[in-house]
Amino acid sequence: MSAICERKEKGITQEQLAESADLSVTFISNIENGKISISAETVIRLSVALKVSSDRLLNIRPEKDEKQTAGFVKECTADETEILLEIIELI
Repeated sequence: MSAICERKEKGITQEQLAESADLSVTFISNIENGKISISAETVIRLSVALKVSSDRLLNIRPEKDEKQTAGFVKECTADETEILLEIIELI
């Protein structure tokens, strides 16, 4: 899990993340040190607290795929972008 990378990238301390995710600092430390496995609920709490998707937090969808998607969107016309935004709202 890349929670530690996301946390450090955002300049958040373990204490801040623990408070935001309603978890203990010890629990956050144990996650980051690979000492424990976590539940789906904890992944969601961390994702919300870090403001990232759970798939990114779990490295299911690497960052380079996100960059490729962003490149695709930049190449869209205004009409295509509007359609994409409508689709996203429906999802």
